[in-house]
Amino acid sequence: MKTLWQALLRAAAAADAFVSNGGRLAGFGSVFSLRGKRKERLELAEWRWCQMGVKWCSRNVPLSSSEGWRYQKANRNPGRREQSLSPEKMLVSPMAERNKETILEVLADYVDDTRSAFGLELGSGTGQHVVHFAQALPTVIWQPSEISPASQQSISAYIQATKVTNVREPLAIDVTQPWDQWAGLSQGCCDFIIIINLLHMTDQGLEGMFKGIGQLLKPGGICLAYGPFAVNGIILPECNVQLDNMLQARNPEWGLRDVEELRQLANTNALRLERMLEMPEYTKCLIFRRREL
Repeated sequence: MKTLWQALLRAAAAADAFVSNGGRLAGFGSVFSLRGKRKERLELAEWRWCQMGVKWCSRNVPLSSSEGWRYQKANRNPGRREQSLSPEKMLVSPMAERNKETILEVLADYVDDTRSAFGLELGSGTGQHVVHFAQALPTVIWQPSEISPASQQSISAYIQATKVTNVREPLAIDVTQPWDQWAGLSQGCCDFIIIINLLHMTDQGLEGMFKGIGQLLKPGGICLAYGPFAVNGIILPECNVQLDNMLQARNPEWGLRDVEELRQLANTNALRLERMLEMPEYTKCLIFRRREL
């Protein structure tokens, strides 16, 4: 198991190394077995270098509207569901490997290690972030969530492989649905809610997501939102502009969210934007705090 896991990380590192021609991933086609496939898929893989991150997979599969940019780990035998989890289920995002520690450094400032807490991650993706946070912040019980079955299996595989005891099995939460349908989570149950690289791929569910965050956070609770954002209608640098154009070409409702738009949504749901931190690779961390009663 250890050898295969190391091989997966080496593959992810090799993918990161294929950067040339001003950031285009000239060698990414071979790593992701995309060579000779549809140009659209190759273009999405090439955009990993800018902001979005991609998950390692053994072969290419079509994108669905619910998955957005995310690549799914193909099920080798759709007719039979495996009962045991293995490293093959563990998806790897090079972007997550790079940013998980810097996000943790921000998050740790808000964790009181003298008392227990409950944290919810919306759109947990591969599971790399949540197990990393759990290992560093053992007083927090973490609840990951994903609507993709492949990602749910990946999260479970990470939990099993890392042997963390403070991460629950993933819930199937669709943020486009009303918050009271979010897998039975109760009002005011969360000390923390984490959203990583999700807001720019959320369309009609954005207002409902903020309503849910306002309902689920305890008074004084924290929502950390990480990703690329526009500020006062301006998107910088050029790679973020092109990313925004690419997202809107796939779905007109997608695109980099303006911080002011999010501040207003937060304000209507008893949240205030407390901090905005500049992060590596032209991203930001937005810290929203639930108002006290």
